[in-house]
Amino acid sequence: MKVLQVNIDDNTIAGLYQMICRILRKKPEDMVMDAAFVYPFKDESRIRRLEKYGAAVYDIGAYGKRFGKMMQVRKNLTDLLIEEGYDIVHIHSNDAYEMRMLAAAAKKAGVPKIILHVHAAQITGRYNLLKTIRHKILCRALVMYGTEFASTSEASAKWMFPNIDDEDMIRIRDGISTAAYHFDETVRERIRDELDIPEKAMLIGNVSPFDHQSNHEFMMDVLAELMTKKPETMMLLVGDGALLKEVKQESAAYGLSKNIIFYKGGKINELMQAMDAFIFPGSTKDFSPVILQAQAAGLPTFLSEQVPEEAKVIDTVEFLPVKKESELVWAEHIRKRRVTPKKRMQGAARMKRAGYGIARTIKSYVNLYQLDEEDTESEEE
Repeated sequence: MKVLQVNIDDNTIAGLYQMICRILRKKPEDMVMDAAFVYPFKDESRIRRLEKYGAAVYDIGAYGKRFGKMMQVRKNLTDLLIEEGYDIVHIHSNDAYEMRMLAAAAKKAGVPKIILHVHAAQITGRYNLLKTIRHKILCRALVMYGTEFASTSEASAKWMFPNIDDEDMIRIRDGISTAAYHFDETVRERIRDELDIPEKAMLIGNVSPFDHQSNHEFMMDVLAELMTKKPETMMLLVGDGALLKEVKQESAAYGLSKNIIFYKGGKINELMQAMDAFIFPGSTKDFSPVILQAQAAGLPTFLSEQVPEEAKVIDTVEFLPVKKESELVWAEHIRKRRVTPKKRMQGAARMKRAGYGIARTIKSYVNLYQLDEEDTESEEE
């Protein structure tokens, strides 16, 4: 069995690169699994990590071209598939145009099994409005290219495959390493010391890209409101992105610089131990894996009402409106909602029981790659 994972890198689809690394370590020995990337890795050492786990890694990107980039990518992928003879191609994307071009390459190359997998219900980055319009025009054509259709949630399925029946969709939950998020008081104290958080200060946290969808301006409004009663309240913003510099400038203009910690990277599981509450007021109509991680860390978790209800797995989650002056509501709910260390320790186990453990997700991926009995019989004939 020879499988190619397509659109694998360390910057486009959150958590996918790490998931592929885990699958490579756990897959059956008789399965060959390789990876192809369209966009360059931020850290090229991560390519070597994939190779260390036994994957051949192919660059199918088109760099330096202003027009026709995806046409070149399509040709690059077609040539690769014909040359290497893969049994299965697993294509990951949240953009119907990109998905269609990659799937068309797999179909032209005659790949028997083409899995189309969507991970979110929106497009982010530059020109996202134009890309969204294009997406809605093209997404209905995908049924002509894929043989299997997978999604992480109901919202993402409707976004990418609106004309495919629910019973024909494969749902693969975003798995997390629940044990890594198990609340640990010792880790909490160490991280708060490293971040220089006062002992009695409440620390509000968020993990998301610095873009318009994440709504960092609203987060700062919530912080300012919390500070009216507790001036020592602090906020930890974890992530990177095009708007990072702008958000930093705004925090200084609002007089919040001393109360906000900007953290580009690190071990999210440990950073969440230091938090007292997690807020996610983004405009997304899907839910990020970080929402699952926050619940596994046992954090009181406050989400925008635009996030689907299925994001609430355990009872530490509340949905709140994001509109003019609703930062008052957020601040009030955050003040009232406290979780004891004992209850925080239960978060990881509860998430695992709910089916969000990483082992189950890996098993779901591997099961996708099993050939049907009919396919096996036809080969023997």
